[in-house]
Amino acid sequence: MTGKLGQQHGRAWRAYAHRLVGVVWYNSAQGVNIAAVVKTNASGAFREVIKFTGSGSAKMFALYPGDKTHLYSASNQIRFTVGQATPAARLYGQDGSARSWPASA
Repeated sequence: MTGKLGQQHGRAWRAYAHRLVGVVWYNSAQGVNIAAVVKTNASGAFREVIKFTGSGSAKMFALYPGDKTHLYSASNQIRFTVGQATPAARLYGQDGSARSWPASA
């Protein structure tokens, strides 16, 4: 997932640098799960590669939780499907740890 976090100043948008953004996935079986937490660079950009194996479908989005002067913000949700012939999928986070993800019907 790639994205850019911006901060509005009047009519213009500026990069919101060095902020933490959550890469979140959701499916009906397990609800909302944080796949990774990444930090925006000086340009407000972030990138995270998430590896899935198995099968199922879910929605993924980026979430900025806000701070003392800014409300939270979330990207549009992107629906995706992993289509291998195994009964469950595994999500591998930024730290390499595996997280369970049951296949959804």
